[in-house]
Amino acid sequence: MPPACCSWRAIRLYERHGFITEGIMRGHILRDGIYANTQMMARLHPRPPQLPAS
Repeated sequence: MPPACCSWRAIRLYERHGFITEGIMRGHILRDGIYANTQMMARLHPRPPQLPAS
């Protein structure tokens, strides 16, 4: 999920819910005539599903 880098409130909200920054896409979006970065964030499932034992 890519929140815009200038939305610090959104980024802090994601971080409070366990998301971490995985990368930054430089110049990804055009905002008001200026190319802006996009921050990529993700969260792993706290209890990932297990495959059944065979």
